Amino acid sequence: MNAAAALEASALAAPLRTCSTGSLLRGTASPEALAARAAALGYRALGLADRDGLYAAAAFARACGTHGIQPVLGAELSAGPVGKAQAARRIDPPAAALAFARDRAGYAALCRLLTARHLEPALPWDEACARAQGIDFIALDAPALAALAARGIDRARLALGVAGPGRDGAPVRDALAAVARVAPGAGVVATGRVARLEAAPGDEERARVLAALRANTLVERVTVQDPGGVLAPAARWHAAWHAAGRVGLVVFQLGVMALSSYLAFQLRFDDRVPAM
Repeated sequence: MNAAAALEASALAAPLRTCSTGSLLRGTASPEALAARAAALGYRALGLADRDGLYAAAAFARACGTHGIQPVLGAELSAGPVGKAQAARRIDPPAAALAFARDRAGYAALCRLLTARHLEPALPWDEACARAQGIDFIALDAPALAALAARGIDRARLALGVAGPGRDGAPVRDALAAVARVAPGAGVVATGRVARLEAAPGDEERARVLAALRANTLVERVTVQDPGGVLAPAARWHAAWHAAGRVGLVVFQLGVMALSSYLAFQLRFDDRVPAM
């Protein structure tokens, strides 16, 4: 795919790191509201990656079908204990990676992966990922990517996520350098980060309260948390990434994931610009 065709195809791309009320004490938007807002904002696809579970996946898929949106179903994986083990230790581990099913078999594998994480508290998150097949993993930082690569996971199934291109494309350049350093052959994927439908006064304070509840501690002991981004209009999303492509930093490539009859797309990058 040449640069022009890749940029045109990227119109199907959309945020992947989106959480809903299926992320307990994290997301504030229902899966139905996310699908409706995505359609209203001009998206043709949208990812859903709730924390350590697929609780809202079915509702999201149904709502996407109603609004003509192609869903990408996945989950955001914690770096530490999950569920009851997390609550018992009064900790709130950071997210390590996103996991997206490639097909129906991959979705079943994702269900097993998440179940193992809840039933086996001592099971390291990266070891659980290494057991799964038919899943694409998007690490959220370089150490997480290195951990997945060290487990022997096929580099074609690995990528490093970038939440945004930045004003000068620096986040993409940094991600490409990190991939070359710790997992050559892996990709770099635009993930975005959506936790709310719209910005509202008091978002940071609400984020602190939710973080305190997750960690079972006092609000005063919690540092100010990033409340997460909002779902921006599709035209703005695409323009930001296209600007990075036009200055020669990256080239958009289309990666495809499928779940049953649903097809969805993600932005991928390469550090070389192919011939036009």
